[in-house]
Amino acid sequence: MENDIKYTVANNLINYKRLDLIIKYLRAQEILEQNYNPFNQDIFKDLYIRHILLRTKGYEPKRIYENINSKDFINDYCNTFDKLVLDMKNNGFNPNYPIHWSKKNSWPENGAHRIAAATLLNLSIPYKIVEGGDSWSFDWFCKMGFNTEDKQRILKGYADIKSSNCAIFIIWNHMYDYIDHIKNIISNRMQIIGEIELDFEDNYKAFTNLILDIYEYNIRKYHCEEGIREKIKILSSNRLNFKVILTEINKADSLENKKFQKINASDEAKLCKNEIRALFNHLFPQDCFCTIHSSSDEKELIYLSSILFSPNNIKHLKLRLEDKYDPQFIDKLREIPKFINSIGISNETEICIIGSSVMTPLGIKENFTDIDFITDTKYRERLGWTSRHIENKFDLGTSDKYLNQKLKISDNIVIYNDNYHFWFKGFKFGSMDILGGSASFRTSPF
Repeated sequence: MENDIKYTVANNLINYKRLDLIIKYLRAQEILEQNYNPFNQDIFKDLYIRHILLRTKGYEPKRIYENINSKDFINDYCNTFDKLVLDMKNNGFNPNYPIHWSKKNSWPENGAHRIAAATLLNLSIPYKIVEGGDSWSFDWFCKMGFNTEDKQRILKGYADIKSSNCAIFIIWNHMYDYIDHIKNIISNRMQIIGEIELDFEDNYKAFTNLILDIYEYNIRKYHCEEGIREKIKILSSNRLNFKVILTEINKADSLENKKFQKINASDEAKLCKNEIRALFNHLFPQDCFCTIHSSSDEKELIYLSSILFSPNNIKHLKLRLEDKYDPQFIDKLREIPKFINSIGISNETEICIIGSSVMTPLGIKENFTDIDFITDTKYRERLGWTSRHIENKFDLGTSDKYLNQKLKISDNIVIYNDNYHFWFKGFKFGSMDILGGSASFRTSPF
């Protein structure tokens, strides 16, 4: 029967037709971080308020079937959501008020705030099948005037939640005349979630550095930096811009269809990329790799999403003064994966470089090869909570738990919240915004 209550993991209800869920998810994350982050910028609260005002003007009638009181002002929305997130953290999802899933449209018809919080908290959700439901797709945010930074944050949130199903495509600038044809090829195989354009105008160094960062894993593996720089010369002969498209595969026709198709996002992306390169071979030979790029696996998808969909990363990219750096510093960075594995840290995404080391990527301090870092707190009991010199000029910085200062931002927020770090050569560096407040005091005395 359609009114029967069923259960699913919250992640299954995240849908490209309801991207408002992503904004609520990001705001829920911000709510939970508030007690550990004195530098809180309320970035997602601002985004949350704007999307609510555009949709409801700050008013919502009472809905008994969802246990929701009426909201007369935007503050009612904010305060109610704050309480909801904390209540669900402590008590879980209330099964007396299931989510309504639209059978007709294949998206949730209600309970967006609860779905978002449950996704963040990794909770199971009760739902029942109904008819109807409203769509908040990417087009809605474009029509309503949300800017590039807003759209970056929405797409990154989606990629974070659905990373195993997603792929990223980069369409290089001189292919813009054929963009509709290219997008048709992609959409034949995958669902396009949304797209942004990154435009560096006359900032050649920022453009160069971002492309080098895009291909960092290839450079590290195949030692092909000179080849990438030759590619940059071709790409920079046009305007310094390109489009980034987030896509997703649909492994099931609907929430009710348990027979998942055996489709891999990376395989589909590769097929699209090869088809497009072959089609435009008469313009750019395929071995130039100057038509399109795509993520090759989930790890690269997460990495590309982190550097391309983070406004903070783009901001720091534009602060860089150089496009070539001290080879000793680069060599030292590329020793990090092997080094951290030797001390039991799984991968480089679980650390963030801090202190004076941050000055080198920004061209402020040259010939600095010491590297100070903080790590996920799950490793601290074994590695120690205070600063220590480990080996070979790698220094573990003091954790926020032992910082002797009033402004203490959590290590894990610096490491995992992209508003507080930027990327360089495949590694996270603490943002300049927080250097004077916390991270700069964590460095080793050695």
